[in-house]
Amino acid sequence: MTFTRPLSPSSSPIHASVLDCQSDRPRFSRDLGCNELSYFLPSRADGVNDMYLHLGFQAPPELISPQRVHAIWAVQRLRHPLLASRVNAPDASCARFEYDIPATVDEALRLAAEESSLTSSSKTVRLVTTKRGYSKNNFPTIKFIDLLSNYLNGPRLLSAWRTSFLIISRDPERLELDKQNGLPRSMEAALPALPNGLRRAIGMVDDQLLSTKQIGGQSFPKVKGATRKTVFRRSRSIKSANGVSVSSAVFALCNIAWAKLLARGVVTAEMGAKLPTLMYSALNTRPWLDQISANESFFRLNIGYFNIFIPSESASIHRTFWHRARLAKAQSAAAVKSQFIISRTQLTASKRKEQAIKWAKIDDEEAARTRTGLLTPATTPIKEQPPALPNVEPRASRSNPTPPSTALMGLSLLGNLDGMYTHAAYGPIKLDTLTTGSRQRAGAMLLFSYTFVGKLWLCFGYDENGFDRAVVEEFGRRW
Repeated sequence: MTFTRPLSPSSSPIHASVLDCQSDRPRFSRDLGCNELSYFLPSRADGVNDMYLHLGFQAPPELISPQRVHAIWAVQRLRHPLLASRVNAPDASCARFEYDIPATVDEALRLAAEESSLTSSSKTVRLVTTKRGYSKNNFPTIKFIDLLSNYLNGPRLLSAWRTSFLIISRDPERLELDKQNGLPRSMEAALPALPNGLRRAIGMVDDQLLSTKQIGGQSFPKVKGATRKTVFRRSRSIKSANGVSVSSAVFALCNIAWAKLLARGVVTAEMGAKLPTLMYSALNTRPWLDQISANESFFRLNIGYFNIFIPSESASIHRTFWHRARLAKAQSAAAVKSQFIISRTQLTASKRKEQAIKWAKIDDEEAARTRTGLLTPATTPIKEQPPALPNVEPRASRSNPTPPSTALMGLSLLGNLDGMYTHAAYGPIKLDTLTTGSRQRAGAMLLFSYTFVGKLWLCFGYDENGFDRAVVEEFGRRW
């Protein structure tokens, strides 16, 4: 039997925000955390995994004047400095956030205006797109589009930030610069550090045992050679019932849709329906952050990861749908309530960082040979390729091969956003649509699920040229 020693991160990095008073102006800076770096490095070529939030609403014209929008954006950049930061990355293994504090109110407003755009037709919107079209009450229909780097935020956080954007109404001249907000620490620094000694060893053993349970044998047929093209499809359906949340029902929905394709021969798998369907998802790590985090900007990346495994056999929908939804619910609850949640999050973040650095160096070497700049990151591997680690000599050979850990797709379950968007607080601003997603890596797909204005929204983003289109379209029709 071959054993691989789990990756053990060194002592938890501080990643503290440092004030540099030696430069021309006050500047805060800190190293990117492990998770942040794992998202930043693959995005250097063309922004892969960058997220967007599209929010549609109706409002009186005076509430969306350029001056007011720029003032609000300036306030947000002062409150959440990562929004106004740049990344200085001299090489693949080292990157830092740098934030220069505006010297005056006028400078804060000017920088905010430069980093935003209000237009009705531009396809290169960086912050805000406005589409004017009059409704029955003569209020223009507004569409905000936020395009933000993936290493800064998660999709639910994007909505949390947008709610404060909607209700701020301070005048530009009342902006205050006297309070200097430093950069919030990374997630890894704000979480409890991995303990030393026996507890650390136990956490590492748990991580290794968990990896042996990641079994999945279902995947969409892929197409190679075509240029990546991310597309999104949106639908609304389902209500929670039978003792499970909408999020758990979405896992079952995808599982049943895939099982139908298997049963009808639309797709094939190496072992058919014998292997379970593996789907990966993310969890919010904010509940475990330290008390200092309450005084920091909430705008930072705070996510962990877990997998859901559901049988792939086809059966009567009425008999199996809610049962499989309850399976997803139980596994999700177990992931969140695990006593190893901190060690799993810290170890996974460290492994993601090492893997990202490994692939980034390969990209950089290839770019240096071609002299054409950074390359688009390689197609998402069907099975995760961890960094090379030392092996311990086996005591006995395995009689059975290692089962695959192939993921069908990813699910980002944002929950009920109506609890975050308090519609009554916005007065004349009437929200009607919300779409969120991310730019997919070649050969990747991700389904976003959330409740908004009393409806369930499913936003399916995938590389259209990376999969068999007929199969993906048939899968969508089975929802």
